[in-house]
Amino acid sequence: MKKLLHRVLPFVFVILFCLSANLPIAAAALCADADGDGEITLRDALCVLADPSMAKDPAGATDAARRILRAAATDAPKCGVFYENDFSDPETLADFTAYRGKWSIRSGKLWLDSMDDDSVESSAFLLYSGAETMHLKNYRIDVDIFDVQTQCGVLARCDDAFIRSDAPSNGFRGYYGFVGADADKCAIGYGNAGNGWGGNISTGDAYYLRRGENLHLTMTVFGDRIFATFTNLATGRIEASLVGANGAWTRGGFGFRMRNKYGKTVAVGNTAFDNLRVTVIDESGLPTAENRSIGHIDNNVTDVLFIGNSYTYVNNLPSMVFEMTVAAGVDASFAMFANGGYSLREFYEDLQNGDAEMKEKLSPAHFNQPMVKGAPVVLTFCADFRRFSKWCEQRNAVPGYDNLMSFMNASMDTLLVAQTFCTLAEEAGLGICYLGTTTYNPQMIIDTLQLPELVFPITTITVGYPDGTPVQVDRLPLEAAVHQEVYHDYTPEDIDRLYEYKESLPENKQFIEENKKETLAQVFTDVRYTKKDSEAMSENLWKVMKQQGF
Repeated sequence: MKKLLHRVLPFVFVILFCLSANLPIAAAALCADADGDGEITLRDALCVLADPSMAKDPAGATDAARRILRAAATDAPKCGVFYENDFSDPETLADFTAYRGKWSIRSGKLWLDSMDDDSVESSAFLLYSGAETMHLKNYRIDVDIFDVQTQCGVLARCDDAFIRSDAPSNGFRGYYGFVGADADKCAIGYGNAGNGWGGNISTGDAYYLRRGENLHLTMTVFGDRIFATFTNLATGRIEASLVGANGAWTRGGFGFRMRNKYGKTVAVGNTAFDNLRVTVIDESGLPTAENRSIGHIDNNVTDVLFIGNSYTYVNNLPSMVFEMTVAAGVDASFAMFANGGYSLREFYEDLQNGDAEMKEKLSPAHFNQPMVKGAPVVLTFCADFRRFSKWCEQRNAVPGYDNLMSFMNASMDTLLVAQTFCTLAEEAGLGICYLGTTTYNPQMIIDTLQLPELVFPITTITVGYPDGTPVQVDRLPLEAAVHQEVYHDYTPEDIDRLYEYKESLPENKQFIEENKKETLAQVFTDVRYTKKDSEAMSENLWKVMKQQGF
């Protein structure tokens, strides 16, 4: 039986800067009710950890327990067929976990029956739930898709350990080979770590594909390369053969994704999947043409970068030239950097203005304060327990940091790093300003920065060379903050003495008059930091913290 141990290990926080600290890891007992007595105990946790076969049935476990079960499965799948399903047996639906919709197996096929909310156009996805998928890296997915109506396809390298049950439609956290919404062309795209759409990696032409066709889709992930081939089942014609490169996801599971409807076109009850096969491969398992496109395998490979406008992008010139290089026996690796209607200068300007665009996106989260857009640098310091937790999982250890104590520890270290940075910046002649708005609107910042679970924004600092020396804002005297040995509670006389200077300042008297209040304290309680606002922001902060896994 495996033991849960207290150990001292380093953990690292902050997205921009690192700080090592030591903390004893608390034993985690989060798992299924192994003995069926209705209670979850440490004994149950040990039983689950001692029996990795229970990873085959995670239905009764919490999300945290699933991560424990996944960590128990340490053997990477060998080359060969990993999983097959002809969907003749409805019981095999238990192999998968559904998100955002209800699926069924009937008439020998896999169907999307309904959405959690059928009134809106959206996508549901279904992922294979075996724990061993955490080790899947290089593999090929083959599946038939019947009566294609709108967007649908297969998912690969999905990080299902961190996908929430209420995940948004793009929250599959992996790669997606799919037919587009109009069912006239195909693409490879990906979901990002922030549960949003990362973008298309490669897009095919809209020449031959038509709604209602039956297709065979082969999607291959190998290293940082993704391949997708769409073949017409009736004619045998290849409708699209796509190649792309992306390093966002290195391992993970597989599944299906389908849009329920698009305008008047309905996929639910019409489009179906069949004949799924997943094969673990090595380099020899790639088709010849695909094999030649793996640039990092051969040092003699020619790297080709396409920078262009709409002609390059719409016609997918890298794919065309790729076929030419294969025919000529030349090994080449391709990447495309193109947008419709762009000149080379516009590409350069986009690179230069990237920071400005990001600051523009962040600005509403900070109530559009001018310094957010005006400062040369805006730094968001984040508590980060994700990397350390993933390291633990990959080393067959059980991270137990989805809790308030971990959040507090990460937050404190993050603020220590932030203040250290500010001290060094000011020593170098830079000016800094803390923004207190970061925890007011954390979800907006999380979405913009694409922060995954167990990563949380703590504070934001604007940095730049000051154009002057501002007047020091008023401060309470030192005795207001320093206590000797024990806490000395404040008498009414202490309060009067400590706040006397602050209340006497002309600008503060003006605040009282402008806000039609009796005292400066009322300006703070009734105008600046009201109880209503504090409670609302507290409720939102707690909600977002839980959504981020704490």
